[in-house]
Formats: sequence, structure tokens, C-alpha cells
Amino acid sequence: MAERVNPARLPLIPTLDYQRLLFRGGVIGIALMGVWLRFFRLGAQRLWLDELYTADLVRGGLGTIWRTAFVDIVAPLSNLPFWLAGQIGGLSARSLRMTSVVASLVALAVFYRYCALVLDRRVVLTAAGLFALAPLAVYYAQEARPYALGLMGLLLTLLAYERLRQNDSRGRWAIYIVLAVCAAQFHYLNIVLIGAQLSALVILSPDRRRSLIGGGVTVLAVAATSGPFIAGAAAVIGGWKSSGGLELVSAMQTMAAGDIRFASQAGRLAAISAFSAGWMLAAADRSTWRTLLPHALQMAFSILAAFVFIPLIGKSAPAYDERAFLLVLPSALVGFGLGIQSLLRRGKGLLLPVVLTAVVVVSSLAGLSNYFGAFIKSPEGRLIKNMDASVLPGDPVLTNRDAYSVDAALRFYRPDLPVYRFRREESGRWFGVSDPSILLILRGTRPEIELSGLMDGGRLWLIQRDAELPYLEYLLARYRVREELRVAPFRAILLERR
Repeated sequence: MAERVNPARLPLIPTLDYQRLLFRGGVIGIALMGVWLRFFRLGAQRLWLDELYTADLVRGGLGTIWRTAFVDIVAPLSNLPFWLAGQIGGLSARSLRMTSVVASLVALAVFYRYCALVLDRRVVLTAAGLFALAPLAVYYAQEARPYALGLMGLLLTLLAYERLRQNDSRGRWAIYIVLAVCAAQFHYLNIVLIGAQLSALVILSPDRRRSLIGGGVTVLAVAATSGPFIAGAAAVIGGWKSSGGLELVSAMQTMAAGDIRFASQAGRLAAISAFSAGWMLAAADRSTWRTLLPHALQMAFSILAAFVFIPLIGKSAPAYDERAFLLVLPSALVGFGLGIQSLLRRGKGLLLPVVLTAVVVVSSLAGLSNYFGAFIKSPEGRLIKNMDASVLPGDPVLTNRDAYSVDAALRFYRPDLPVYRFRREESGRWFGVSDPSILLILRGTRPEIELSGLMDGGRLWLIQRDAELPYLEYLLARYRVREELRVAPFRAILLERR
């Protein structure tokens, strides 16, 4: 007979599952860390050039957003959330950036959910925690530009992809197609990455015919919704230079540890080395291949697009488009996590997994420290803020051709100041809208105003970037410098009559 249990011996309090409690505590900790990092000092710095472009589109309204999508490299849906934010909170840095904060937090939650489906429980927290800390993800979570939206859209398709891979029902295909259309609208590089996902589905699916049909419908839906705007993107690409742009190693380092402007070269090198080691360990373990495949294809497709196909048409993506590799950061982290998982499964000890993870954590913390510390995100905004104490309404401002971002910031923050530019510049259009404040100046063919005419009020602000203004010596010989302000790479000089 089975032994009878004495009820008096049963514990009054159920036994606690400490591993589950620790895991849940880790999830909560990662969520809180992700929220704090993305809200920290969100509005501390003013909008800078690219964000001012977003603000101009929002101020122009839905019609401007729609028309711009036909001549720019962004689809209309990617700017719609910023327009909504502008209607709710106005055209402030905090309001516009809140769109990216929300998108980034959704991306973090979706990435955690995806990792919970494909990684061992003990590795899920590692991958999700590194994503929460990733400097590039934090940077673009606080940027009034559509990169965080593109990342959110891609991760939603990735989660839908995994569920579709497990059970390719019609309902799941419908969800995937809708998400793929939205992701492509948020960022055009997602079209390439969705192609990688569909390729992985065809390779891994037991019913390739069904995957081919579903993939074909997805391609048609994405083409139908994005096609009308692709000509604008193609025109932008056609204007890129033929050389001297994006570099593969630097782009991968930026993805792993952050922008060279705030991440040290040593930290970037250490992070990409750790990521590479994790990926090699994952690739060497055949048990990870089914999970690794879509991520390997996404990495490969994005690299081929940027460094093979675009150069084939005689163009080179500009160096600042390293930011687009934010979209493959989740794939890099999943591959890294699979490498750590492989080590743990084979019982190789904790030393190497801890060292590799620590390298990424330390490089991320160093990049974040610089980003929130000494890094000046908007030098033009800070310069104008410093000028506020001395500038008078109506003071004319004269800029050179390299200070075009100051022109935009002045128009946004100080619309009461008339802004003029040097004769060699073409007047007329800025951010796709008419701008009568930017005039041709100096003597020459059909000048709108003589340089001396700017001094009728006795005061003139000169703003230059890097190179000396060609007429600076002429002005300094006739007027005295009352004040000089510097925020690298800009310099503002207030001139008065002697």
C-alpha cells in the first residue's frame, strides 16, 4: 500500500520556485532599465538637423508628409506617428522623440517575447538585457526619426515569422503579411530583411509550396504598398557619391557598440570581437542552425544590399547610413545568444560565456556614459541657445554653406531672425519648402542684398562651420567683435559698428 501522508507534516506555505522568481525579477529589471535609459535626459538637448526635418514635415501637415514621400527615402507611414505626436504635445523635442521612445519599448518587449520562443530560458535574459543596453538602440530611441519605428516593425515580423514557421496557418500568414507591409513602410531596408525571412521560411518549411504561395502574396502586398514611393528613394540613392561612404567594419562596430561620435574605438572593437566569437560558436553547433538561419540571412542580405548591389550601380551609401544597421542588431544579439547557449549546453563552464557577455556589457555602458555625458547631439541647437542671451529680435544672421543645419535650427528656434547665406549658395528651397529667408548676398550677378546692407542696424551675427568665411577678413576690418561663441564645429561672432 502507498504510504499515507500525515497532513500535519505538509508545509503551511507552498515551496517557492526560486529560479522562476529570479527569472521574473530579471525580466522586470530589464524592463525598468530599458524604460529608464530611453526616458533619461530625453529633452535635455534640442532637436538637430535630421530631427528638424521631421519637425518641418510635421508642421507642414499630412499633405507635406504625403508629397515628400514621393521624393525622399522615407515612406509616409514612417512620419505619421510623429505627426500624431505633434498634434498631442506640440513641436517640442520631448514630444516628437516620445514616438521613438514608445516604438523602442514595444521593440524591447517583442524582442523578449521572440527570444523566449527560440532561446533557452537562461539565455533569454542575456539577449534581452543586451538589447536594452545597446547604445545604438538607446540613441535612436531618443531620436525624432523613424529608425526605432523600423526596428519595431521588423521585430513584429520576426515574431510573426517564428509563429508561422511553427504553424503556417492562413490566419498567421494574414498577420505576417499585414506586419510586413507596415514594416516596409517604416523603413525600406525592411523589405530586404523580409525577403531574408521569406527565404528562411521556404528553406525550413516542410510544405514549400505553401511557403512559396504565402511568400509570393507577401511580396505582392509589399510591392503594391511601397512601390509608388520607391522612385523617390531611388532618386535619393542616385544622388549618392561613387566612393568614400559606408564601410563594412565600421558599420558592424556601430551596430555592436554605438556611433563613433560617442563610442570609443577600443569599445567598438571589443564589442564586435565578442559578437563575432558568439556567432562562430553558434555556427559551429548544428543544433542552432534552424534558429540561426533567418538571422544569418538577414545579416547577409543587408550586407549584400549595402556593400555589393549599391556599389554595382556606381554608388556608395553615405557613412551616416551606419544607423540603418540598427535593424539587424536583434539578429546579431540572437546569434550571440545562441553561441552562449551552445557553450552552456555542452557544459564548457561559465567562464567564457561570462567573459563574452561582460565585454559587450562594459562596451555598452561606456558608450552610454559618453552619450549621456559629454556627447553634444545638437551643436547647432546648443549654439543658438547660447546666443539667446545676447541676440536681439531682428538681428541679421549670416551663415556659410557648411552651416546649413544652423539655418534650419534658426528657422525653428528663432524665426524672428532674418537669415542670409553666402553668394555661392543657391537660394530658394530648404527641406522641400520655399524659404524666403535664405537669400543670395555679396556683390556678383543679380545680388539680392549687398553685404554692407546687412549692417544697417549696426549689428550682425556671423555663424560658420569649420572653414573661415570668405568675407570674414573684410568684416573684421570694418566692424568690432563684441562677442564670440563656440560649440564645435560651429562658431558665432557678434559684430557691431566701430
